[in-house]
Amino acid sequence: MACDSSNLSHINVPRDRGTLTTYYAFYPADFFIIGFAGDGRRIFRVGFYRSRGELRREMESLFGKVELNEGAFSDFIRDLT
Repeated sequence: MACDSSNLSHINVPRDRGTLTTYYAFYPADFFIIGFAGDGRRIFRVGFYRSRGELRREMESLFGKVELNEGAFSDFIRDLT
């Protein structure tokens, strides 16, 4: 499955996503971490981070309480490898 870059915008997303839960996950590259957030159906934020802590802090500041869930993005993570 190819990665659809149209879903990778970094627009501001409202914290209140109705009944959808915001998840985040990451892919560790050599010198940085690729972090992303989404609702399990689409990805709406991608960024580069120095550490998992930095990623978690940014996700919480943008979306409130978020859950690490790599399974929700398994297709995207597979496309990165």
